[in-house]
Amino acid sequence: MVEKLPNGLTLVWFVNDRIPLTEVKLFVKSGYRDDPQGHSGVAQLALNLMNRSSGGTKASDLETAIARLGASRTIDIEADFLTITFHGLSENTDSFIKFLSLNFILCIFGC
Repeated sequence: MVEKLPNGLTLVWFVNDRIPLTEVKLFVKSGYRDDPQGHSGVAQLALNLMNRSSGGTKASDLETAIARLGASRTIDIEADFLTITFHGLSENTDSFIKFLSLNFILCIFGC
């Protein structure tokens, strides 16, 4: 299922009712290839900022909350995109979306 949000983001849902797992993944179409000329490392810096405290939320608190759910989080940067992924039980999908907003929105705009 594909859903277009009012803010322009596109959500793609893959559903398999036989497995109670979910993976929430955000793709940002910007990677290290988009670093300004002569300023390599900007994309890596953005990735590193996502692992720091911001907006009153400590990164360690976020990691603890994710671990308590038995879930995992991965942040990766490639040439053309950055991804943030949460993986765990489907019953925790709302929490993953909340964590994603804390991890991405606060870190990008709050650091």
